[in-house]
Amino acid sequence: MAKKIKTSQIALAEFLGSTILLMTIVGAGIMADNVSDDDGVSMFITVTAIAISIGLIIKIFNPISGAHFNPLVTFYFYFRKEVSASTALVMVISQLSGALVGTVLANLMFDLPAISISKLDRLGTNIFIAEFVATIGLFIVLQLINSNKNLNPSIIIPIYIGPAIFYTSSTAFVNPSITLTRTLSDTFTGISPASVPLFLIAQLLGAIVGILISKGLIDSKK
Repeated sequence: MAKKIKTSQIALAEFLGSTILLMTIVGAGIMADNVSDDDGVSMFITVTAIAISIGLIIKIFNPISGAHFNPLVTFYFYFRKEVSASTALVMVISQLSGALVGTVLANLMFDLPAISISKLDRLGTNIFIAEFVATIGLFIVLQLINSNKNLNPSIIIPIYIGPAIFYTSSTAFVNPSITLTRTLSDTFTGISPASVPLFLIAQLLGAIVGILISKGLIDSKK
């Protein structure tokens, strides 16, 4: 009989995974910006690090917490009745806390202030559309992974996210905790607080539309 995983273990897994993810996003962005004046090279370095990190944290933490690292993903599983309300709340708090710690650590590791509010505006209709589309794609991928156990999330999700960062003008944040905490680093991967509402709305709507579209795909296979 499999041993029941404690809520504290789930919380720790989500916290650590979110910490690693934000250390990678912010830290790799700072490093890439330091080593190259070419934005394309900096982008490639950052995206490669992010994709590898996502694959790693999904692989190692999936057996413990399901490797959500994203409040929208947690809410998705809550509405599917796979996660209780109390566990979902703990997971979201852990995700936000981990993302905050990861951002602060990345700043400190590069001798920057622990917190510096980003001035990088990411605004405009094109940005909204890009983030909306990127989040739709993520939730289609997520739903299809859940319906087909032969699809390995630690491979499929990084393969989706990596290119999505390149082909969307929003650079595919697709995650409210990432969006909120990246305001705290005035660096290559930062986002201004004024840009956050646009991203959060696009992500929420994208998640809903992605789930609806994927339901049609899954139903058509039955």
